[in-house]
Amino acid sequence: MGRRQSLILVRPGERFLALVQEVSEDESFTLEELRADSTAYLVPAVEAEAELEEVLRECASEIFERELADWIQDSERWPAYRGYDEFREWFAVELATTVVDLDD
Repeated sequence: MGRRQSLILVRPGERFLALVQEVSEDESFTLEELRADSTAYLVPAVEAEAELEEVLRECASEIFERELADWIQDSERWPAYRGYDEFREWFAVELATTVVDLDD
């Protein structure tokens, strides 16, 4: 049996949308469209919100950069600071404490 994990769903916020619109020069993107195609990340097992914050502090920069890279290839256009505080301003996070893998 594998190690226990939780799942977080990272949903872009208004600041992320504004940057995508600016870089793509296409203001037709909506927040709903960006959020409908959110990314899920497996993280170490989390039982409570306090633990989630601890995990996010460790991986916020990596997740932030992955989200940016999906939409903006030119890293020169990325925000200079991509730490935990900035991540929490740019994204909403939903937690699933239990993940079950049904794949063979």
